[in-house]
Amino acid sequence: MMLIVLICCQISLLNTFQLFSTSRIPSIVRYVAPDAHMELEASDEFRVRLAVVEALRGVLIEDSDVVTKGWVGGVSATRKEILVELDISGIGESEANEIAKSCDEAASATRDALVEEDILPQGCQVMIEAQVSKIQEVAKEIEDETRPISLRGVKRVVAVASCKGGVGKSTVSTHLAFALRELGLSVGICDIDVYGPSLPTLVGVVDDPTVRTAEEDPELLEPFEKAGVKLMSFGFLNPQAAAMMRGSRVSGVIDQLARRVAWRHLDILIVDTPPGTGDAQ
Repeated sequence: MMLIVLICCQISLLNTFQLFSTSRIPSIVRYVAPDAHMELEASDEFRVRLAVVEALRGVLIEDSDVVTKGWVGGVSATRKEILVELDISGIGESEANEIAKSCDEAASATRDALVEEDILPQGCQVMIEAQVSKIQEVAKEIEDETRPISLRGVKRVVAVASCKGGVGKSTVSTHLAFALRELGLSVGICDIDVYGPSLPTLVGVVDDPTVRTAEEDPELLEPFEKAGVKLMSFGFLNPQAAAMMRGSRVSGVIDQLARRVAWRHLDILIVDTPPGTGDAQ
C-alpha cells in the first residue's frame, strides 16, 4: 500500500515539474542573421555605386545635374536592390517627381548593364527615395508672389559689401561667381555700384555688348553674359562715365539693375554693392 502511494507521489511531482518547465521557463530564441547571400563583395558594391552615381550625372537640371547640385543624398547596393536617396525637398512636388523619374530611368539602365556583366543578379530592383515637403512648396509659392517677377527664378541672393572702398569687393564677387559657375551652378552678378562700376573692367569684353530688352517681357533688360555667367552693371549701360546722382535717382537706377533684368533661373545671384552706407544701401 505504501509502495503504491509513493509511486503516485512521484508521478504527481513529475507532472508538476513538467508543467512548470513548459509554462515558466522561456523557450530558446534562435537569432537569425540577415541573408548573407544578399550582400555584394566590397569591390562589386563600390563598382555598382560608382556606376550609378556616374549615371545620375546624366540627369540634367538646367545647366547642371543632380549630383553636382548635391541632390543625391546617398547610393547603396545589395544583390537585392539599388537604393538611391534624393534630397530634393526644397523644390516643387511636380518637379521633384520628374527628377525622381529621370533618376530611376538612369539607375535602371545602369542596373541592366551590370546584370549583363554578371555583377548583379536578375531581379535586382531599383528603389528611389525622394521626399518633398508640401509646406516648403507652399512657402515657396508665397515667397514668389512677394518677389519681383525678374527674381522669382533666383534661388539665393548673396550680397558682397563693405563700408570701406578699395578692399576688393568687386574682385571677390567676380571670382566667386566664376568659381561657382565652374562647379556647375547657374550664376549671375549684379553690380549696383553706380558711382564706380568695375564689373566691365574685371570681366573684359562680354559675349554680346548690345543693350536690349528681354523677348518674354519688353520691360526687362536682357543681362549680358561672359563664360556662362549672367552680368548686369551700370558700366555696361553707360560705359562713358560713372553716375553723378543722389537719393531717389540712385534708388531708381539700382532698381533697374537688380529688379528689372531677366535673370530667369539662377542658383545664385551675387550683388556687388558700393562702399559705405549711403543711398545705394
